[in-house]
Formats: sequence, C-alpha cells, structure tokens
Amino acid sequence: MHMKTIRSVMYSGLVASTVLAATSAQALQTVDPKLSLAGASINGSTQAVPAGTTFTVYGVYSDDSTNPESGLGLKVKYNGTHLTGVTISEEYTKCRIAVADVQNPTTATAQAVMGWIDTAIRPNGVVASATGAVGWPDLADLASGGCLNPGSINTDTAAVSASGLKLFKMTGTMAAGCTSAALCTSTVTFDSEGNHSYANAGAGFTNKSFTITGAAAPTQALAATPYVSRKTHGAAGTFDIVIDPAGSATAGQSVTVEPRQAQSGAHQIVIAFTSAVSSAQFPTVTATAGVTSLPVATAFNGNEMTVTIGSAGTPVPNGSRVTVSATGVGTAAGVNPSVVVGFLVGDVSNNRTVNSTDVGTVKGQSGVAVTSSNFKSDLSANGSINSTDVGLVKGASGTSIN
Repeated sequence: MHMKTIRSVMYSGLVASTVLAATSAQALQTVDPKLSLAGASINGSTQAVPAGTTFTVYGVYSDDSTNPESGLGLKVKYNGTHLTGVTISEEYTKCRIAVADVQNPTTATAQAVMGWIDTAIRPNGVVASATGAVGWPDLADLASGGCLNPGSINTDTAAVSASGLKLFKMTGTMAAGCTSAALCTSTVTFDSEGNHSYANAGAGFTNKSFTITGAAAPTQALAATPYVSRKTHGAAGTFDIVIDPAGSATAGQSVTVEPRQAQSGAHQIVIAFTSAVSSAQFPTVTATAGVTSLPVATAFNGNEMTVTIGSAGTPVPNGSRVTVSATGVGTAAGVNPSVVVGFLVGDVSNNRTVNSTDVGTVKGQSGVAVTSSNFKSDLSANGSINSTDVGLVKGASGTSIN
C-alpha cells in the first residue's frame, strides 16, 4: 500500500473537503475545454459567440499515468456579465465530492465550483478495507465501494473509459449587448487553484483556458420559398409541392392541396430559412385541423425545419385544412412562420375537389416513370404510378375540401 497524506481544501461557498495526496508515480491531470466530446481541445483559442446565442463547452478529463492517484477540485472562471445564465449539467457523479455550484453568476468574477475525491483507498473485496486498486474514477472499478469516502459523496461504480472522461457540460448565453469583440472579450479558465491531489511532487494539474468574444447577433428570416410539402417516392426520389403562404384556413378560400397519401398517417411540411435553424430557436410548433390539435414532431437540418404532422394513431384528416405554426425565440424572436395546407387524396388538379379530371390525369400517367412533372399522380408515393394510384383516385372521387 502506498503511503498517503490527507490534506484539507476549501472553496468559496463550499464546506471543507478532503482530497488525497500520495507518493507514487506522478500523474499529470488535464481538463480540456471542447465544443464536442469527440472534438479537439479549444485551449488557447478564441471563440466568437453571437449576441443572444447559446454557447456550450464540455470539460473532458484525462491523465498521463496508468495508475494515477488523483483527486480534483475545479473552478471554471468566466465573466458573468458577458456569458449569462450559465448552467452546469451532465456532471460526472462518480466519486464527486462537491456538486457544481455557480457562484456570483452576474458578476465579472463568476465561477462554477465542483470537485471529485481521490480514489487511492478503495476496498479490495472487503468493505472499509484500506487496501485495493488506486486510480482516478475513469479506471475499472470494483463491484462495490470504489471511492475514498469522507462522507456525503457519490460512490457510483460504473466503469468509464480511461482515455477521455466527460466531467461536465457548461451552457450559457452571450449577453444581448455583446455584439462585438470590442464590447465583450472574456477569458474562460479551468483552474484547480492548487486543489488537486497527485502522486509525487510535480505540476499535478495544468490549467486550460480560452477566450470568448462578442459578435453581431445573427438574423433569422424565412426563405423566399419558405413552405413545401415533401415526400420521398421510393427510388424515384424526393419531391416537393410548393405551398402558397397566402392559403387560408377559411372554408371556400384558396389553399394549396397535398393530394398524396399520408405515410404512416403523417405528412411532412418543410419550413426554410435564410440561415441555419435549431430547435432552441423554435421550441413551440403546433398543427391544428380546425379546433383539433394534431401530433407534431420536428427535425432540423441546416436552414430547414421539418414538421411531421399526424401519426398512425392520429392521422391527418382527409379533406381538412391544417394550420402549421412555429414560434421563434432568442435570435429568431419575431419570426413566427405559419402556413395553411389542404389535404385531399387524389386532388392532383388542386381545385379542392376530386373528380373525373383527376381520375383522367392519374390514369393517363399510369405506367409512366415518376418525374418532377408528374409526381403528384403517384398518390401512394411508392415511386410508381400504377393501378394502386388509379384505385385511390377513383375511390376518392366526389370528396372535397370545404
């Protein structure tokens, strides 16, 4: 068993906690700031964060020793007048001795304080035994016990990869007034302030930091052609029906009609913007057929938001006018897209009624390859115009949208 020394550490706003210092092979600890868990360290970099937008950074732990005897208390220091509303989540709980505590959050000396205890005394098959394996909690652990426990700490025992360990996720919003680097330039520092334990005398921990600067707030607007109804027609490809934004939910008024069958009870309406869009900008999306709310799911890809309305259990009613709306917040505040779409299987002529004209159109395309000029006749959206589609339009003859 290694010889060990217990020393006490104190953080502002926290009670005294024990952290272990030991005498064996030296371990150098690092906590790298990363924009994604698998990404590169942004230590020493400058990150431009547009005013009013959310910034996220992960703290990822590593050490350079096979069996490090290491504990760590950490302060993440930042300017709370620039990076506002900071929260710490997805925090690693194994052997945690101090739950993340955001202190002085609205000041220039804001900080988040957290800590993990050394694991140099761990039971070796015997609870409370002073012998056993050593190492930071990222190493394989015993089935029970697993942390030096001075009391009131987490002792989770799930094994985690030793090569890189997420300690926490930090999220904050650049203040609305931080529209340039001249107005807001701040350093974010991962600093132990000497509150670490390590084997042997040496650096033990290396501070990491990066700079955030303010930038002009991005503008969000709807694209020139903002709304389409989209379906994939098997191997023939994906085809869009452009939706007229002036379509009305009022009976008798003009509206763009989607004549193709729902897929598993659902239709997809795609809303396009002039720049990249995210769920954070449009957290509220609804679809209603008259006074009836329909199930909604959203997906975001680049400049597009895809709204899936209806489901197998609650399909979009045939012959209905459906209003799809989204509410913008943050950098998209004031951008509130809304469009009305009519759904009537077989109405390829877009006159809100299925009649002999539609039957003749679909029959005339039967056996013809699906293209961008005739895809509406592929009512089943399976990539072929055939007897199935003819049967659908004949069966729908006489139906209409009010």
